[in-house]
Amino acid sequence: MNKKVKHFFSVVTITLAVIGWGLNQADHHLYGQFIHSDAEGYYLYLPAVMVYSGFENLPVLTKNHFLPYKDTQKIFTKYTYGVAVLQLPFYLGAHFANRLQGINPSQYYTVANSVAVLVAGCFYGVLGLFFLFKTLVREVGGQVAPLLACTVLLLGTNLLFYMAREPGMSHVYSFFLVSLLLYLTPGLYAKADWRRFTELGLLAGFIILIRPTDGLVLLYPLLYGIRTQGGLVERLAFFSKHLPRLAVALLLLCLVWLPQLYYWHYLTGDWFYYSYTHEGFHRWKKPQIFYVLAGPLNGWLTFNPAMLFALTGMPFLVKGNRHNGAAILAVFLVSLYLFASWWMWWFGGAYGYRPFVDLLPLLAVPLCFVLQKIWELKAWPKLALLALLAFCCYFNLKLLMNFSWDWSSEFFDWKDYLGAIRSVFPFLGL
Repeated sequence: MNKKVKHFFSVVTITLAVIGWGLNQADHHLYGQFIHSDAEGYYLYLPAVMVYSGFENLPVLTKNHFLPYKDTQKIFTKYTYGVAVLQLPFYLGAHFANRLQGINPSQYYTVANSVAVLVAGCFYGVLGLFFLFKTLVREVGGQVAPLLACTVLLLGTNLLFYMAREPGMSHVYSFFLVSLLLYLTPGLYAKADWRRFTELGLLAGFIILIRPTDGLVLLYPLLYGIRTQGGLVERLAFFSKHLPRLAVALLLLCLVWLPQLYYWHYLTGDWFYYSYTHEGFHRWKKPQIFYVLAGPLNGWLTFNPAMLFALTGMPFLVKGNRHNGAAILAVFLVSLYLFASWWMWWFGGAYGYRPFVDLLPLLAVPLCFVLQKIWELKAWPKLALLALLAFCCYFNLKLLMNFSWDWSSEFFDWKDYLGAIRSVFPFLGL
């Protein structure tokens, strides 16, 4: 069978499996199941533009979240339109299905629309894993370790939650875009033509549009392959040589933002508007770094212990800057500080600290490196470490399948966390 055909069937098979799991986890009544709260804020650009010709008197499901902007009847969302662009093909499919059933196009909270959001989340998650696998094969080498790394990301982290339980949130789309960025980066330096600068300019624009803090991941392509001070000088010379193409890439990055600027102007009269109003990075002097990493409330490692393997590999990559370890570490540390400085550092209703989903493609590199070293060990140490990793994945999956929104309460503490662990894993005897 042709290799491309095999890849296609692999993507389709895994996507269908995850969709099936997501439908099984969903409520029996799918009306608006995946289009609510924050997810609705990303999605509502589609019916506003495709059906209602604007945001005036736009019906919304989460009415307390999305109110008319002051002195107007135009619905205000603080979220940007990037996710809606990626959801557009699936929205059109749902729109067509609704028409076949004789459903009024204005009713955009139908079962078809909900399933379309689920399919979109699963599709982009699996496609992101596909590009990430190819990147890991190229960067780290082999086939087994990259496959194991992608499996760990799917089963041992909160990626699956944001693919199939909360597919309307932005994180799985950012995961896909960052995976694609890593995949395309070497091509820029191998053949610095107009197409590659154009691709990366548009890609960077959407990455920043969807979650501005993810702009930090651009350090990866900027520092890619640099291992010495001389390499840094060569990189500056490279961009100096290609200034016209770099300028076009930056222009495209800015053009991606034009529809968003238009929405803000349409709504407020101002071209530039901070839509998060009172929310911001208010904890600069007291970032909650420990709680972000290992706290009971949405702690990253508390719910995703498999990622300890990735952190273990980080120092080995930084030494000698193997596999662009310095750029990966810089993105991780600065992002961690930013996340921990956010006014609501636990990021509200979430599972396993959701902002890190966006960075999983970068963290997959040290994870893959460690897995490769484990695979090279003798039988018993290898089996012991792989068994530990398998248990970490099992731990995450059990918590994910038994997830309760009570776990995201601001007052969820260690007592509550241990109570949740006891209820999910009674055999541990905690």
